[in-house]
Amino acid sequence: MDVVLYLTPVVGLLALAFAWFKSSKINAADAGTERMQEISAAIREGAMAFLKREYRLLSYFVITVAACLASCD
Repeated sequence: MDVVLYLTPVVGLLALAFAWFKSSKINAADAGTERMQEISAAIREGAMAFLKREYRLLSYFVITVAACLASCD
């Protein structure tokens, strides 16, 4: 059990290092042709609209659950 306690932060740091490495490789890559950049912008716009709606619905859920938990005292 003690090994897991010490191994968990190490694995977390390794995962963060790997995510940074992959992110830097992707950011250094060529953006592509003008058409590819247009498609990318459209995908980004749609994804952000989806995330905005998703986070709004999630906030309603979290507030409702928090209110229920607070009233259970």
